[in-house]
Amino acid sequence: MDTKQLITFITFSEEKSYLRASMKLNYAASTLSEHILALENELGVKLVESRGKRTALTKGGEKFLVYARKMMDLYNTACKDMSSMNGIKGNLRVMTVESLGLYSMATVFVKFMTKYPDVTLSINIGNCNSIYDRLRNDEIDVAYLYDMGPVEQDDIETCVLFREPLCFVVSPNHYLARKDTISPKDFQHQVFILAQKDCYYYDRFDKMLADNQVVLRNKLQLDSGNLIKKYVSSGYGISLLPYSVVREDAEAGTLKILNWTGEPWEACAQILTLKKEWIMPSVPALIQVSKDLAATVR
Repeated sequence: MDTKQLITFITFSEEKSYLRASMKLNYAASTLSEHILALENELGVKLVESRGKRTALTKGGEKFLVYARKMMDLYNTACKDMSSMNGIKGNLRVMTVESLGLYSMATVFVKFMTKYPDVTLSINIGNCNSIYDRLRNDEIDVAYLYDMGPVEQDDIETCVLFREPLCFVVSPNHYLARKDTISPKDFQHQVFILAQKDCYYYDRFDKMLADNQVVLRNKLQLDSGNLIKKYVSSGYGISLLPYSVVREDAEAGTLKILNWTGEPWEACAQILTLKKEWIMPSVPALIQVSKDLAATVR
């Protein structure tokens, strides 16, 4: 019995679905099944059963859930106590894309620095492609980025924090702002302001245009979300940005989120670290603070 198995079991009990639990934990559904089966074999009790098209905890599973939560509470308490003994300190180098660092993760970084005052946190803004090279060259310890799904690379450890919508936005004075619904065809001969060409959603955006035979009038590429918002709010063009980046502007009335009827767009916020035999204690500490606050920063 190990903590991964317990976390899997507890998460399944909360999500009530192998699929949702696997998405939350970033495991394959087969891995979740293996974890629960290992627990059942060790305990000699059936924990999960199928009920028609659903899976649910058995009575034995419900009883064991109480113990599983107590064991994880005790484990987390022990980790915190040991952290205070070994002293989480030193320099921690973080790189983040602007849209995460300035919005969702700002709360995380403040919380971490408050909790671990002996750590010197160095935060740099970078683009998605440079992040991988800097991790592999040991120039940074932790990276935060968006992608269309979990990053899957052999030498990279990925921790998914949350998913959030990507929104098409315009100035409130743009004529598309007056339309009840928007589809890809509405972008014909429009101006788009997008992140740089190595942006995580660029290929999918180009494919959407090609599939719908849409030709843009122009594209402007900028490497700053704040600069993009400034151009769009002034009435020049359309953009595609994470909801957390445009939420306050939409509420203030300086940007209009279009009512998109096409295929949903979603960004996956995640933490990346290089797989190593030993990592500084401050790295898992930052990851844990990020996971604890992920639900509140969406």
